[in-house]
Amino acid sequence: MNPARLVHPGFWFGKTKIEDARRWAKAGAGGFCVYWGTPQEVAEFCKEMRSLSPYSNILMSADYEDGLGRWVNGGELLPSNMAIGASRVEDLAVKKGLITARQARSIGIDWVFAPVVDLACTPDNPIVNTRSFGGSPDLVTKMAMAFMAGLSQGGVLNCLKHFPGHGATEKDSHLTLPVIHKTFDELFDIDLLPFRMLLKFADSIMAGHLIFPAVDKDEPASLSEKVIKDLLRKRLNYKGCVLTDALLMKAIGDQKAASLKALKAGVDILLVPEAPDEIIEFVQKLPERDESWKDVFISSIAAQEMLLAKNAKAETRRPEQTFFKSTYCADAAPKCITAFGSHTEYSAGTKVFYKVFDRENFEETPFAKQLIANGVKLLPYNGKAVENLLLVSYAGYQSFKGYINFTDAQKEEADAAVASAQKSVMVSFGSPFVHKDFLKLCGSHLAAYCANEDFQTVCADALCGKVEVTGKLPVKFI
Repeated sequence: MNPARLVHPGFWFGKTKIEDARRWAKAGAGGFCVYWGTPQEVAEFCKEMRSLSPYSNILMSADYEDGLGRWVNGGELLPSNMAIGASRVEDLAVKKGLITARQARSIGIDWVFAPVVDLACTPDNPIVNTRSFGGSPDLVTKMAMAFMAGLSQGGVLNCLKHFPGHGATEKDSHLTLPVIHKTFDELFDIDLLPFRMLLKFADSIMAGHLIFPAVDKDEPASLSEKVIKDLLRKRLNYKGCVLTDALLMKAIGDQKAASLKALKAGVDILLVPEAPDEIIEFVQKLPERDESWKDVFISSIAAQEMLLAKNAKAETRRPEQTFFKSTYCADAAPKCITAFGSHTEYSAGTKVFYKVFDRENFEETPFAKQLIANGVKLLPYNGKAVENLLLVSYAGYQSFKGYINFTDAQKEEADAAVASAQKSVMVSFGSPFVHKDFLKLCGSHLAAYCANEDFQTVCADALCGKVEVTGKLPVKFI
């Protein structure tokens, strides 16, 4: 029994030294969470780490919530969960999971930390938003279940996150510790509903770095016995693997103290610590101080063995090709993109002034290029009175950012631009909540929920009357 197996370091191509990863693998780390790299680099890294490990196999994981494109250079970026939620088409969720699984498998990743089953119920939540399927527990449950079915068909392990629900916060746990002031009944009946419904299909659960005083007023969920042992294990009767959210996040403070609390709370895997060498050495010495830790570690290693056994069965579904791309996004876009407000259509030759937020070189984007190809004459907004204004937002989720929608300064700029225009259209390629302050000011609205190239192209065609979009808002603006 090697306690180092409970530690799963992160590996960032271009940042983490390969010598360090080799040392962690040889020391007995139970797996790695992989970030960036090309498909070939990821495949080679996974193969090497497995060859260096003292075990017959280890778990190679990644945060491929929206396909490989979020973390793999040259990988296919699939639509956000919220885009899929807007479609209400479960088959799209299945296919997203299946494509993600097959592509992950083809480069050596066998454990995908998805789906996110937090609710998009707080407009200013900087960590959930488009990562969620929507604001309704029923919608999130239905779409997450379909997504998980796709992951299973493609042969990868899944992970529900972030237990017990990250939706009702306005803080980013990458930067600080969120506190959610809900009653236990509110938590149990609303935020926990997707988890409760999906637990029997879950290969693993990721505990979030956030405090629910109604359950534990002192410790975040990821370090709390009341949350993990009492709520998740006993009340909800979950018997599978539990892991922390990334330990390098600023919400939890000292890594050793946090690791100790997490293990006492019933966590099986310490994920992505800031200093893996220190944490590996720390956990390896725990049984020397207290032999009761041996039983804890035996149980946690058994949880990983269970995942490896599931993974071994899935090996038969590993794709032969090294990497591939699909036509999924182009097919999905019209079903996901949502139009609301009055109808505005740009004909060829229409002069449109644009005001863009959170994106440089706008005229080089797929959205702008397609508008131009459709004959629209695009001009940067000049601060003067105009007939047609196009307000475009790319504001979206980014870890360690701390906010997700317009800043106060951006809001003022947008207000002033809309006030100067006779007709205004607003298009978002990220958070849909940017629309809420402009519902009465802009006549026409399009929400794409992601900046995928195909989604941008379809938005341009929809504005020019060339395609019909049928998505429905999966969140509330009030």
